[in-house]
Amino acid sequence: MQINHYVIDASFARGTGRPNTNLTALKCSQILQRIIQGEHLCVFNKVLKDEWNTHASPTANRWLTRMFARRKYIFTEVAQNTHLRNLLTKPQLSASSRVEIEKDLHLLELALAHEKIT
Repeated sequence: MQINHYVIDASFARGTGRPNTNLTALKCSQILQRIIQGEHLCVFNKVLKDEWNTHASPTANRWLTRMFARRKYIFTEVAQNTHLRNLLTKPQLSASSRVEIEKDLHLLELALAHEKIT
């Protein structure tokens, strides 16, 4: 079985709340269960872990606790990808668009650095 590495945004973790009453929460929870049941790992840096601490639902926090207990995670820091940041924060974008892009660039940098995607 192939081991995949997942970078899971805190908004996804927040989306797992109330899986018994909400279809989106149910689907998010099912994805987390597939990750933990497989030979997969979740990848975090300090920024992402802090976001999870602030925004994750109780369901996502229980999942993360189990992932950490099973050592199914990678905690790493990556350098800012200047080329990517220059491409995605061009001056012709509105200031609000740049802010929105910049707040999640760490997710792309983490995924790109970890999976060696070019």
